[in-house]
Amino acid sequence: MLKLALFATDERITLLAQEHFRGNIYDCIKAGRLFVHKHMRWCAEITEEVRRDIPEVPVDAVREIVINSFVHARYEHIVTAHEIDVYPSQIDIFNPGNLPETVNPEEYAGGRLKSVLKNPIITDVLYKTNRIEEYGTGFRKVFSLCAETDVKVAYSDGVQSFTFEFGRTLLNPISGTTAEEFLDDNELVIYKLIKKDDRITAEAITGKVAKSIRAVYRSLDGLKEKGFIKRVGGSKGHWVILK
Repeated sequence: MLKLALFATDERITLLAQEHFRGNIYDCIKAGRLFVHKHMRWCAEITEEVRRDIPEVPVDAVREIVINSFVHARYEHIVTAHEIDVYPSQIDIFNPGNLPETVNPEEYAGGRLKSVLKNPIITDVLYKTNRIEEYGTGFRKVFSLCAETDVKVAYSDGVQSFTFEFGRTLLNPISGTTAEEFLDDNELVIYKLIKKDDRITAEAITGKVAKSIRAVYRSLDGLKEKGFIKRVGGSKGHWVILK
């Protein structure tokens, strides 16, 4: 089973999306990657009239860590649940397994240690079906990709778990991009309401757009993440238009 969650804040209080996905390892890997791709930020770059979408976290790095979670998990338990949590500041990929004691991912990334296969059959099948390139090179690839794109990474190794963390960055839209091109329909409507009244509340917006309060907060979070607005002064404050 793979648990997928999108949180409104880093405190794990408000859930914006949640899913418990059940399937074989191939399906779980695909579902995990798609969930991260859907909910992380993207920007666009145009060179020679060609548009290129750029993710805030390298997609190949996400792929490696998601696959690594299933390769190195502990399957002797009756219930083994993997988990991917997307927060405003980071993306966590939780693996119900752990590294050998006194070992950290940098040692694998630097080529100083050989990979210890916890699940040799699973590893062999994923290798023969081209899901992994070579045994023991996943961390090396992830650290290299994240260093090239200035993405911060961290990890925590528990007694029977391992969590890899990708830091998220605020990506700006391409120069000259208008709100109409960059925002979805709900975000655009709310953005225009805020431009007309910088003290409008989420509850007032709900009445004007005929959306649930949860949907309004989701759109407000999207506008803030994309750098179009910010809130000053809390519940009695006002909105500031940034773009």
